Amino acid sequence: DGGSTGLVAADHRAWKGGAWRTTALAGDLELHFAYAGIRPGQDDEVGFVIDAQGGSLEAERLLGSGPNTLTLSLFSAQADVSFDGVPPTEVLEDVGSATLTGVSLGWTRDTRDDVFLPSRGTALAADVTVIPEALGASFDSQSMALKWTRYQPLGQGVLGLRAKGNASFGDPPFYLRPFVSFRGVAALRYPGETVVSVEAEYRHPIRGPWHALVFAGSGQARSDFRGIDVNSTV
Repeated sequence: DGGSTGLVAADHRAWKGGAWRTTALAGDLELHFAYAGIRPGQDDEVGFVIDAQGGSLEAERLLGSGPNTLTLSLFSAQADVSFDGVPPTEVLEDVGSATLTGVSLGWTRDTRDDVFLPSRGTALAADVTVIPEALGASFDSQSMALKWTRYQPLGQGVLGLRAKGNASFGDPPFYLRPFVSFRGVAALRYPGETVVSVEAEYRHPIRGPWHALVFAGSGQARSDFRGIDVNSTV
């Protein structure tokens, strides 16, 4: 959201003819968001800031000569959360500093004909992330994510379809819960323990590199937020 700043350093390398890829990241970020309450649309928004420093190391392995890859990521960060004014009661215990240290394992199958501007093909990705106190984190949490994307020619343009599902467990801070995420919806506005969303787009060429794009989507977030049942749809 507006006002966010940061500095990120990255190192990306390919090994053994591209069969292995590694990415190392280090960053210092100041992220500005708006907290819309546990039931967005009923409560006034309150601004908050996540000041985070940390890094990650990711190794990606291509499985054979096909479109499948496995990814293992290790990450650690220190995050400090502050609100513009008095924090809402339901997130009061998440204000202040927290250590985020964990590991993520992912699988991807990608048959798209282009990464940046695909016209056909499918991408399917699944990952599991664990943030345990045993690795020095301030809390125990687990999360799972599944994402499906499909592109196919339609008329003179390209139709794109996306579906995403996320689930989280344990007791992560509110800003690490999954949230409804697609174009036109602010980040973290609709969080939940389980989140699903679908989106469709149509891209039509105009001239040269220029395209017209229309899109629409819907999503739902559900959770039992510390004893409060929440069900939000957008």
